[in-house]
Amino acid sequence: MGNVSIVRISLAIYVYIYFREWKIWNWLLTNQKIIKKLNKKLIQILKKITMKNKIILAITIAISVSACVQKAFLKTVIITLTVKNKKDIKNVGIRGNGNPLSWETDFPMEEVVKDSMYKATVTTMTAYTFGEIKFTIDGDWELKEKDNRKIVFNEKSDTTFYNAIFNQN
Repeated sequence: MGNVSIVRISLAIYVYIYFREWKIWNWLLTNQKIIKKLNKKLIQILKKITMKNKIILAITIAISVSACVQKAFLKTVIITLTVKNKKDIKNVGIRGNGNPLSWETDFPMEEVVKDSMYKATVTTMTAYTFGEIKFTIDGDWELKEKDNRKIVFNEKSDTTFYNAIFNQN
């Protein structure tokens, strides 16, 4: 049995484990025909493998399972922006990475104090420990030609508070 077959078997078993781990397995259980076919095929394949290839397969599976997707957490960031020396502001927004934020469109901020203070609450499911943002006022970006702001998520809580002053890093 060649290395290509071992890779195919590894992939099949990895998919089997992945479905089981993510509770999709319960959904598949409702269709017994699919399960029976998968189990029969998997058993047929496993019976054909030599002991040497079983060891290689076990190592491959162990590596692929340990390198699985990082666990994601629901994080809420409460962002407060102070604006100085600007009048008649119509729109204040946040641009950034990670849904619901985007670098293409503004995530709106609520006015707390006219032309002075704005607030937004962003909730996201993420495996990252930080996010990057920049603010916009009436479509004009802050910190042009400078690094993005980095919000480091609170490790001990699901909520992080971030205070900023427009165009000051």
